[in-house]
Amino acid sequence: MTDKVKLIKDCFDAFARGDVAYIVARVSDDVDWRGDATAEIPYAGTFKGPLGVGQFFSRMADAASTTTRSRRSGSTTIQPPRQRRSAARESRRRP
Repeated sequence: MTDKVKLIKDCFDAFARGDVAYIVARVSDDVDWRGDATAEIPYAGTFKGPLGVGQFFSRMADAASTTTRSRRSGSTTIQPPRQRRSAARESRRRP
C-alpha cells in the first residue's frame, strides 16, 4: 500500500471512530476543502487550512446531532445518531 493510500485509509478509519483531530492534523496548511451545499449536506462549503477543515467537521456534527430526552431522568442531551442507537440498545438491556 502506498503512503498516500494508507493516509486516506487511516483518515477514513479516524472518521469512523470520530477522531476528527487526527484528520485535521494531517491536512496541509494550504488545503482548500470544498463541497457543494445541498439539502442533504447543508454544512458543505469552502473551508481553508486545518482550521477550516475543523469547522467543516464541527458543522457536520451540529447537523447530525439531535436533541434526545431521557425517560428516566428527564434530562436533555445532544448525541450524534450512532451514539443514540447505542444508548437505545443499552437502555433496553437494563432491568
